[in-house]
Amino acid sequence: MLIAILVLIWQTDSYSFLLLKIFPAKLEVKITDENNETVIGAKGNINGIDKISDNQGLLIINNLHAGTYKLLITTSGFDNYEEKIKLKKGVNNKLVQLRKTIVTDNVSITTKNYINGQTIKGVKIKILGEERETDEKGIALFEKIAIDDHKVTIEKEGYNKIEKNIIFSDNKDQVIEIVPSGKLYFVSNRDGGKKGVYLANYDGTELSQLVKRLGEGEDYNAQSSPDKNWVVFMSTRDQEKKADGTFRDYIYLIKSSGESLKKIGNQYSINGVRWSSDNKYIAWIGKEGQDDFSNKLYIYNVTSESTIKLAENGGLNSFAFSFSGKTISWIQNTIYGDINSEKGTYIYRFSNNSTKKITDSSVSDLKYSQDNQYLLYSYYDTEESKTLYKQYNIETGNISNYTPDSANSRRERIFTQDGNIEIFKETRDGKTDLFLKEKSTNVEKNITNLGTVSGDFYFVNNENYIIFSSVKTAETANYITSTGSSIPKKIVDVFLTQNYFYPEGY
Repeated sequence: MLIAILVLIWQTDSYSFLLLKIFPAKLEVKITDENNETVIGAKGNINGIDKISDNQGLLIINNLHAGTYKLLITTSGFDNYEEKIKLKKGVNNKLVQLRKTIVTDNVSITTKNYINGQTIKGVKIKILGEERETDEKGIALFEKIAIDDHKVTIEKEGYNKIEKNIIFSDNKDQVIEIVPSGKLYFVSNRDGGKKGVYLANYDGTELSQLVKRLGEGEDYNAQSSPDKNWVVFMSTRDQEKKADGTFRDYIYLIKSSGESLKKIGNQYSINGVRWSSDNKYIAWIGKEGQDDFSNKLYIYNVTSESTIKLAENGGLNSFAFSFSGKTISWIQNTIYGDINSEKGTYIYRFSNNSTKKITDSSVSDLKYSQDNQYLLYSYYDTEESKTLYKQYNIETGNISNYTPDSANSRRERIFTQDGNIEIFKETRDGKTDLFLKEKSTNVEKNITNLGTVSGDFYFVNNENYIIFSSVKTAETANYITSTGSSIPKKIVDVFLTQNYFYPEGY
């Protein structure tokens, strides 16, 4: 009996040996996941032989012969793969796609405002076709979701839509910051050192040129309309040289979408360009000719695409729009050598295109009261040897004295439309920041805490946020902060040249 068994073993080994010699076979298996990504370190077993896939996902098994085998591949995170395969003589290639092991669990997404860090209710979140809305705490819960990578869509009116892959295997409780919708329009020298007009989201993404800069010309002094539908800017894009060899600059207007570029101002020595608060008008100071010594006031009507000229009988000093946008006022002086020129303070009403003279003398500190009822100004009275403060009632025409609230009234500041919140810029202990003061409490708080605030600042998104500039060594950048408690977020670097600092109103 023992001899028969030994003979059988000898015959079997000899048969296998003969098959290996006569019908040798080799198996090369390429192992990937369902996304065709290489799987490294997978263990393959065939005919008792174990092999591990290499850095290219290849699993190579030699010393086989033609025939039928059971192939088993196992690795962590994937379902076991088992298949009967038939090998032929020579090299046999096979592609195996492993399926990830599906583990389900509850996952949550908490949405927060990118700028102020507050959680957001009512955000629509979609995963694998299932949609949820965030609750009072800004949380959306999904039950029995495969713990895997998933494409997630996040939407809420007033915020930029997000579509991104989230790896829930790393963290089943995700916190996602969503960015309030809106664009920053700014001037930067990032195009070969030449200034151009750019736009970006409030987190600095989707940065692009609003309008392509031309040749050696530059675009600068960009200002968006209060409703953000238009952008006005100065430009030398015509590349028209003056006698001194420099380019002449003009005023251009363009839609915030980058369409409908048009030249709206071709005067000389243009400066002081600004919008009316109702988005209807753009005003600026300019001269009619290169040799003209007197400034005039020009106003462009965005709707009718027409321009009017004011202060024709004098030299313009300064002007101010009312907060309502219904009137504009200016100070003018006499023109040297022109006996017909006049000095004084004037007010123009857009409703009936009428101009009225308020004073016969030049004044200073021309501005409107926050409630739009008065035009405020001051002048030095030589007889009384002191500065007098006057207010002109726009409706009645009466002029009376008023008392300035304090020296702080001369600081740079903006107000919400209801007048309840004041944002002002002030330097304290050598550091310049923005401060918020509520009318109801009269309490002040620092809302920037950078110490390097410079230039203009303004409200965006229904007065919920403030955009401002910061200038310090090797950085000139735009930031955004909230009227609530938040840490300012940098939107974008403006000037990229080392130590290139821009003047206020760049």
